[in-house]
Amino acid sequence: MSSIVQPNPPLSYCAGYNDWPGACCTANNEAAYTKNVVDTVIAPGTNDVCYAHVKESYCAFCSPLAGHKFDAEGGTQRFSPWLCPRFCGRFYDACKDVALNTDGPRSVGGVLRVPGLAPNAGMVKIGDLYPTKSQFCGNFSLLNVGGCHTDRPAELLTEEGDQMPGVPYKVELAYPRLNLTTIPKRNPLDRPHIVDMIPYGDGTDRIVVTFQTGIVVLFDNSPDVSTYTVFLDVKDKIAYDDPTEFGLLGLAFHPRYTENGFIYVKYTPKPNIDVVSRFTKSAADDVIDTASEKILLTWDKEDAMHHGGSPIFGPDNMLYIAMGDGVHFAKCYRPANPAPLLDNILGKMLRIDVDREDPGKPYAVPPDNPFFGQGGARGEIYAYGLRNPWKFTFDPPTKMIWLADVGYALWEEINIIYPGRDYGWHGKEGTHCFYPKAETCPLTSNRETLPILDYPHTKEQCKTTPCLYGRAVVGGYVYRGTRVPSLSGAYLFADYDVGTFWILTPDASNPYRNTV
Repeated sequence: MSSIVQPNPPLSYCAGYNDWPGACCTANNEAAYTKNVVDTVIAPGTNDVCYAHVKESYCAFCSPLAGHKFDAEGGTQRFSPWLCPRFCGRFYDACKDVALNTDGPRSVGGVLRVPGLAPNAGMVKIGDLYPTKSQFCGNFSLLNVGGCHTDRPAELLTEEGDQMPGVPYKVELAYPRLNLTTIPKRNPLDRPHIVDMIPYGDGTDRIVVTFQTGIVVLFDNSPDVSTYTVFLDVKDKIAYDDPTEFGLLGLAFHPRYTENGFIYVKYTPKPNIDVVSRFTKSAADDVIDTASEKILLTWDKEDAMHHGGSPIFGPDNMLYIAMGDGVHFAKCYRPANPAPLLDNILGKMLRIDVDREDPGKPYAVPPDNPFFGQGGARGEIYAYGLRNPWKFTFDPPTKMIWLADVGYALWEEINIIYPGRDYGWHGKEGTHCFYPKAETCPLTSNRETLPILDYPHTKEQCKTTPCLYGRAVVGGYVYRGTRVPSLSGAYLFADYDVGTFWILTPDASNPYRNTV
């Protein structure tokens, strides 16, 4: 299941996504992002079959895979989506003899963009530009077909279908009466992306949900809950654009929250700047005073990419912060990627003491950090060699840190984080050599630690049964509940692109290594 809230009220134009886990559109923005664009590309009534295919391609904006269809991670977001290979062929058959508009007002979100075609070309037949289907799809197909699975409703699904038929566990809505699409917004077209969901810090049975748009809400942990309160509103402090990686990225409660009312928040005031700040709860109620902000860390990055995710307090009461490398993916081959370098905090796991202050700092560096006092190294670093660690978690009984690191070209990975270790980026992607055409792939350092699991971006690369593949691992949690004893000690995780949960279980000879 995606962490994006289901549309309520329901969609009308892209109605097939109403019951699809992770639908990205809302009733307010689907017309602006889909119908207006489609009607600009092809007027209704021109050719019903072609219109249906154009509509389906742009309704991909409502898919949980919209980021890849529209190149959200690229330097410039596409106006028209990539097409999945099989669908691309049918699109060509339906529309090759139909004149489509390659111009149009950018105010409706963009129009059909044809590679190599001059601007303002007007009405153009695809068949005139691309005499064959292979030529057309060579320019319009989504190359990584891992982004084409489970991304459309069942009646529209034209690729391989679900990866794991007959899965043994059923997913249910935890709060079926709770409508979170009504949260405050800066822009009515903002979609309420959930980035974190944690227990409230006072020990009561309540839940806090963090939205990338800058809002945090609080509600009772009950299947009958239907109302929420706004716990934190920093939407005016953050930079956010939809869809992007920046915004409000996470929240952690101080271990003594009931005494001091402190929370710690990670957010982006500008697309290429990240901040970790402390805020304090108002004395009167369960609302955070935004005027109480105390900035602990701030740093610039080369690009508005790879911010990492939420800060978390460990069992030692230290604050752990996972940092992305901040480098646009197209530049990752360069030797100067900051992840393996110890003189900066990008591409690292940090560990700081927020209850003490070193001279000139609003926090202290714990003296037992692995690089404390080492010349040329930042003492805050706990581990390094990470790319985009979106989600990590502690397993309390073992005190292990489980971290999911989003991959680049071919592999996603899950790591157990140990102090002072090097996790390989950007010399390795997963357990594989990252540099193209390298004859050998040596260890990046004598501290290198390989992931406990990596998995590929495409089905063709699969080496597990059932096939485990995806394009953006978002991590998960080690199960320590009592309702499903068979899952005790297992790591439950998911991939953003394919909307499937997987279970990583230990075995007797090599814990947390083999069974998926």
